[in-house]
Amino acid sequence: VSNYIQKIEFQIKMIKWPGGSVDDAMGPWQKKVEFLLKDEDFGEGLDKGTSYLDDEIDKVLAGANTKQDKAKRIYEYVRDNIAYTDQEHLWRSSSIKKTFEGKHGNEADINLLLIAIYKRKGFEADPVILSTKDNGRANAIYPLLKKFNYVIARVKIDNDYFLLDASHKRLGFGKLPEEVYNGY
Repeated sequence: VSNYIQKIEFQIKMIKWPGGSVDDAMGPWQKKVEFLLKDEDFGEGLDKGTSYLDDEIDKVLAGANTKQDKAKRIYEYVRDNIAYTDQEHLWRSSSIKKTFEGKHGNEADINLLLIAIYKRKGFEADPVILSTKDNGRANAIYPLLKKFNYVIARVKIDNDYFLLDASHKRLGFGKLPEEVYNGY
């Protein structure tokens, strides 16, 4: 309902820090993407330093012949073996390695782990940020990170892209929970 109420929302445009540095809070999407992928609580470590995943994931992939079969097995492994702590967050609560070893995390931990495994095994995979229904609609024009509260995975298999959420035990491959269908 709050998506349809007329209102004015304010957002900081930029922050000037002592010493002259400036943070552009409303910069273009590409700068936000770069920021997220370098951030230690989001994208750092998605595509490097993940050799500790190999032994267990290689067992999961044993006997898988097609790329789609491998992708499904990876998804099912993460979905079935990493416990969801029932928190909606855009940011990780721990490192990818700690999530993998501890076998639990929020949906950002779980889905970013899923992406790291896909990348390690040669898939094209990326995080997708969105806003759940409870959080309200995010504006597609302005990359205001405070408007986003959820992260899922996108993986490319052959020429098709699949959106995945491994944090919900009852979801199948390529299915998303109802609460994430919220506009864009």
